[in-house]
Amino acid sequence: MNEKTRESRRTRVAIGLAITIKGLEEREGIFITPQGLFVEEGHIDRLTDAFKEHRITKTATKTKTKVSESREDLHLILSKIPYYLINEKCRVGYSSRFDNDIFDKLELPSLEGKLVSCSAALHMMDPLFHDNKEVELLDEKGFVAKFILERGRYKVHQHAFSRFKERAGEKPETFKKSERSQLQTERGALTIMHACFSRAEPMENKNGVAQIFKYHLEGAEYWKNGEWIYVVTSPNVIRTFYHERNWTKRFRKEK
Repeated sequence: MNEKTRESRRTRVAIGLAITIKGLEEREGIFITPQGLFVEEGHIDRLTDAFKEHRITKTATKTKTKVSESREDLHLILSKIPYYLINEKCRVGYSSRFDNDIFDKLELPSLEGKLVSCSAALHMMDPLFHDNKEVELLDEKGFVAKFILERGRYKVHQHAFSRFKERAGEKPETFKKSERSQLQTERGALTIMHACFSRAEPMENKNGVAQIFKYHLEGAEYWKNGEWIYVVTSPNVIRTFYHERNWTKRFRKEK
């Protein structure tokens, strides 16, 4: 698809989306910001369903194709990765960068705020973690969050979280299909890290000289889930994260 064709398609989708929004009885969760249209994540499925119905009604002879393309087409207008919209609150949703005043004519509620991609940051006011009984974000230097499990409470070191994102991104096929798309955002990666660690089993491993010095003479416990190994130092700090292949190469002589 060349650029001219792509822009023509985007314009058609934008017009269809505007008509869809105009026809909604309830527009909760849909706003106009200085950057464009913003749809909160809790309302994106409802909007997608309404957009599908619009496409079916408009082009009945191409129903099957149009329905299957509806979500893909929406992402020509709305971001695939969610964004934080930060003002006095923190909302999470999908933002439009469509350079057109078409959505301004819909008389939607207006919101000011800063847009920050969820692929690049975690926000302490993220609604996903409000009243979350399993993951608590930490405003503490060197740490990201606390995992609350039946077997105990574990603080997640920034290094461990960075390693998890990096190494999980290199081997997404080792995760459940339903988990892979979530690895694209910080909030999703933290959620998947918690889920995987909660399923991990203790692993027998000798604390050799290299490991003891690496973890500042603390020694460590090792937890394994599938091909992944979590290193936990005292007191219950998830310090780093390995794929079993890297683990074997690094500590083969110490086992």
